[in-house]
Amino acid sequence: MITGRVADVAAVPGLAALPVADDLVNLPQGIDLLVVVGGGRRMDAAKAWRGLHRPTCDLLALPTRFGSGAEANGIAVLDDRGAKTIHIGAGFRPTYRSYWPPCLDTLSDDQIAWSIGDALSHAVEGVLSPLASPLLRTDLADVLIAMLRLGPSRESSWFELSALASAGQAQASVGLVHGLAHVLEAPIRERLSHDPGHPGHPGHLGHVGHARLCAACLAPVLRFNLARSGKAAAHFDAAGIDVDALLSLADALSGPARDLPLDWSQTIETHWPQILRDPCTRTNVATVRPGTLPELLAEFAR
Repeated sequence: MITGRVADVAAVPGLAALPVADDLVNLPQGIDLLVVVGGGRRMDAAKAWRGLHRPTCDLLALPTRFGSGAEANGIAVLDDRGAKTIHIGAGFRPTYRSYWPPCLDTLSDDQIAWSIGDALSHAVEGVLSPLASPLLRTDLADVLIAMLRLGPSRESSWFELSALASAGQAQASVGLVHGLAHVLEAPIRERLSHDPGHPGHPGHLGHVGHARLCAACLAPVLRFNLARSGKAAAHFDAAGIDVDALLSLADALSGPARDLPLDWSQTIETHWPQILRDPCTRTNVATVRPGTLPELLAEFAR
């Protein structure tokens, strides 16, 4: 376990401080250790570079926020002009991971809520995944129960629970929450980039990202799944999950996260063909078909 401040890492002799993930392409040859400090987007960029170009290089991931759990899985998601490219394999898993809990003090209340939504969606969709083994489902249920005990807090325990949820769902799959988030992120950011008076403007596009969209979609999709699939309720019941408590927390996260100047129903309907084709949507616990759109939109309209 490494302790100290993020700034201490850059001061270690022989380590170069890289201001942005794009600088990975200019890394010198022959390095033995890459240290990545940041959120899921930057960690995924470092994981992809290491997995694709320097598999013998060790990678130390130091997340500055929880939610993605990218430091704990062998998945690297890259965003190429709005299109998500996903790399999966042992070579994309960081060699080491550690945390500086004081990083949470730099996040706003909204960012904490969105991080919780991201982590919670991994645990929920992992438990419900049709590809999860009984043992994995039990392990992820334990993580989900611990998350519900923590609730909407800044507790540093969220770091490890987020990592466990991400590592677990990576062994199974996720579902419609992630299908929606992956497809809608680029068009929503593009739509809001033309509104200079809103935090979605290019100067503030960090306010509209994967974590917020997962938080926004979690409650509507959860209710959609419970209404359309008996397996969803059965999995929760078998695992001892308090569904009322889960829905209460999901509602508390989803409503504020959807507070954006856009028509959610119109946005989802416009991009419904892409959402249907997304690999995450295809492994949702409740089968998602073209004709199920009205039922999903009814949940978003609550």
